[in-house]
Amino acid sequence: MHILNRAFQLLMKLLSYLVPWREPKIIRTIEDLPDEISRLHMNRFMIVTDQGVVRAGLLQLMVDIFHKNNIDKFFIYSRVQSDPTTEQVEDGYRFYLSHECEGIIVLGGGSPIDFAKAVGIRVVRPKAKLIHLKGVLKVIKKIPPLIAIPTTAGTGSEVTMVCSLTEKKSSLKFSIIDFSLVPLVAVLDPKLTFKLPPYLTAITGMDALTHAIEAY
Repeated sequence: MHILNRAFQLLMKLLSYLVPWREPKIIRTIEDLPDEISRLHMNRFMIVTDQGVVRAGLLQLMVDIFHKNNIDKFFIYSRVQSDPTTEQVEDGYRFYLSHECEGIIVLGGGSPIDFAKAVGIRVVRPKAKLIHLKGVLKVIKKIPPLIAIPTTAGTGSEVTMVCSLTEKKSSLKFSIIDFSLVPLVAVLDPKLTFKLPPYLTAITGMDALTHAIEAY
């Protein structure tokens, strides 16, 4: 297994020289978010988050910034669960279509960010089941504009091309890996992590450490 992992890492390193690599634009404060929304022409967009973020008051903080800048055509989806399933993504996909959205802003940890990426995949690959896209470079098409705003420091999903999901029927957890899944913008505002419960601060910190060790 170790040899296979190393072979995969070598393959991805070689691919990075052949495929145009894209890094998200990094902004350091959520107050600059309206400028990015305007730049990306996101006239109507879906906000993806979870109830923990809502209870912490972080969603309201962002909504207040939008109202202050006369941004009101957004639609909030706050039903994301931990370790999102393909079935839950289908619900989010229907929500996106029903509101005729033109992009996605996700506020939360790794689960909401993966959920938002998966909704974007469904938008551009409506005839493909997510489970059939597991693996490397099967999405191909660009997903709708995606802005990721992490509220934890654990997964790093806001800057990666990986989306992890679970198929409820088989309990299979799988990953979709594609260059198109790298968000266009990542908002790395440290104050958004201040209201995280101590327990989550600890486990997401360990998660970040684990990723660093694995990469090494």
